[in-house]
Amino acid sequence: MVDDTLLIDLHRFNTVEVDPVAQTCKVGGGCRLGDVDDEMQKYGLAVTFGHAPSTGAGGLTLNGGHG
Repeated sequence: MVDDTLLIDLHRFNTVEVDPVAQTCKVGGGCRLGDVDDEMQKYGLAVTFGHAPSTGAGGLTLNGGHG
């Protein structure tokens, strides 16, 4: 059987932009939860995800990696 899996590497899209006034953030598709958490903490904010710094933020928001 041939594996036709397509892998798209998003690691360069790892930007996190925090708006402390609106208390929101924009997260790039290649971010890990640790990246998001680090930036949010600078403004006294927190994320409502679990604590798993190496988990990809994009995968978590798209059903946590479950198919």
